[in-house]
Amino acid sequence: MTMPEKFAAQGTARKVVPGVALAALLAVAADRISKLPFAPFTLPGKGGISVHPVEAVLLAILLGLLINNLFRLPKSIVPGANYCLKSVLALGIVLMGSKLNFFDVMKLGGLSAVLVLIVIAVALAVSTRVARILKLEEKLGALIAIGCTICGGSAIAATAPAIEADDKDVAFAVGTITILGVAAMFLYPVISSTAGLTDVGFGIWAGTSIHNTPQVVAAGIMRSPVSGDVATAVKMIRNLFIAPIVILFGFLFRNRRSAGTERKIRYRELFPTFVLGFLLMALFRTAMSSMGMVGNVREPRALWPLFQLLEGASAWVIIVSMAGIGLTTNLRDMRKLGVRPFLAGLITTVVVATVSLALIFGFHLNGLVITK
Repeated sequence: MTMPEKFAAQGTARKVVPGVALAALLAVAADRISKLPFAPFTLPGKGGISVHPVEAVLLAILLGLLINNLFRLPKSIVPGANYCLKSVLALGIVLMGSKLNFFDVMKLGGLSAVLVLIVIAVALAVSTRVARILKLEEKLGALIAIGCTICGGSAIAATAPAIEADDKDVAFAVGTITILGVAAMFLYPVISSTAGLTDVGFGIWAGTSIHNTPQVVAAGIMRSPVSGDVATAVKMIRNLFIAPIVILFGFLFRNRRSAGTERKIRYRELFPTFVLGFLLMALFRTAMSSMGMVGNVREPRALWPLFQLLEGASAWVIIVSMAGIGLTTNLRDMRKLGVRPFLAGLITTVVVATVSLALIFGFHLNGLVITK
């Protein structure tokens, strides 16, 4: 690394420190609040063991939302908050793989891939039709459809240059998807109990229907640790569809491009590298377990402390990244969203959630069992 590159890296690191520090502080506060010795934070459980039903993940998001929307935060917080939402979360997802059995992930991935394909096909068809009925700009309608069906803001960012979308269209689409995703993150865990979903069933539903990866992880963990693991695994499979969808839309919009311009695709964004890290970590855990080097609580083996450390680190890193959700979500932005783009996103979101839920029960996925 050259000297200019070193200075640039150091400058970038210094920029993210304030926001990351604030998110870490909120994570610690959320953890402490979740363990306060009175209801609703602490309740009597089975065998006289106290339980903490209000997850630190939820509290971290709420604390971030409160601070971000009640106070005018300095601009120095923004880079670090965004860093938590992307890089810190990616690290947390990779570490989450240390809790899972690789073969369960592959089994879940194969089943959910079929479900995801059906949901994507139905949702894209419906959302495209809705966009036309609401007379949205064609490219804006496409971005909202892709954001609702694949991977939220990441899919929108990857698709925008391929179809030559305007910055305004990108902003509208990302804003719509973010607000709807935050609403789903809080509502879906509540709806899941009424719908009769198990922890695994809810994880699959969250992974296939909530838009952005951070919101999927948060919603899953709010329900239970098992739901969090399943939702994350399913979302990793769903994220893999970014590449074919972006290429497809680039092809469909080839005749709309300006004369003399070439299709621009951000190939780096077509395959999220943390998906590979997540799978490799799960494979490592499974390989070590099969060689008898992990064990369990009652019979810990040589690598048991390492995997306990990785699981604990994953939990803390995820809580910090969730604080980043709150610190980057400005509820005042809702007023800037157009009614028609928001309505198109809302209808597509409801369709995705409904179709996904129907398929979970139709394919009997609600009774799946996931092991470590």
